[in-house]
Amino acid sequence: MSGNQAKVQELRQQEEQRRLSREDMLSARILEESYFIEALGGTVLIKSLSLRERTTIRKAAKANTPEFDEELLEVLSIIYSVKDPALTEEDVDAIRDMDSNIIDELNLHISIMNMAGYSGKDSREMENFDSPSPSVSVSE
Repeated sequence: MSGNQAKVQELRQQEEQRRLSREDMLSARILEESYFIEALGGTVLIKSLSLRERTTIRKAAKANTPEFDEELLEVLSIIYSVKDPALTEEDVDAIRDMDSNIIDELNLHISIMNMAGYSGKDSREMENFDSPSPSVSVSE
C-alpha cells in the first residue's frame, strides 16, 4: 500500500470514530492560521470564511455584471480572509495593483484552508494530500 493510500485509510478510520451531535455541528469554528508570504518576507493571519461572508463576496462580484467579476471575487476573498493586517474594501484598487503571483498564492491558500476547515485537516497537510475519489452512499 502506498503512503497516500495508507493515509487515506487512516483518515477514513478516524472519520468513522463517532457521530457528531447537532451541537458539534453548530459549534464549528472559524479557523485562523498564520501564513508566510515568501515574496513579501512576512506573515499574515488568515481566517476561513463563513457561509455568510462567502455569499456576500459572491453577490458583490456579480452585482454589476451578468457574470462573475473574477478579479473582484479574488480581491474580496483576500479582504475577507486576511485578518491581520486588516484590509477593507477601500483597499480593492491597491490589491488589484499587487503582484498577481501573490494574489494567486494567497487565494490558493485561502481555498485550501477553507477545504481543510471543512474536512478537519490542517491546511498545510491539504497542500500535499492527494484526495481519493468521492464515494456516495445511499441509505434507505
